[in-house]
Amino acid sequence: MQGYRELHCGACCPPPPMSVSQLEAIGRILSAPVKERDAHWWRLTLMCGHRAEARAHMSHGARWHPPTHRCPDCEKTRGVVESECLGTPEVELPDGVTSSTVPPRRRSGTRAELQAENAALRARLAELGVLEA
Repeated sequence: MQGYRELHCGACCPPPPMSVSQLEAIGRILSAPVKERDAHWWRLTLMCGHRAEARAHMSHGARWHPPTHRCPDCEKTRGVVESECLGTPEVELPDGVTSSTVPPRRRSGTRAELQAENAALRARLAELGVLEA
């Protein structure tokens, strides 16, 4: 559509470049830190033969395999040959609370059931002195 730039459809040409503020906003969104409770630790075997550890969001599942990783020994970026999930980081529980006393997370139930469970958990934490009543 020569001579009619304002009527160009945008299908055959790329969009105009993004502004600096748009690039900064996208960078902030994409570089948000992974919360420790949502991370899995991985042991990576690199092409140089060295091993490294990395963190990734748990949504990657049990088969996360980054294409490259920086080798801590060679100080160069190397290809990843193999990755092994080491699991989630240990969460430090307050004194008197053990993993056996913490009920498993549920995602189902009515609102009333969940509110009752929440109240029971708060009462238990108050008993232990972790949470003020």
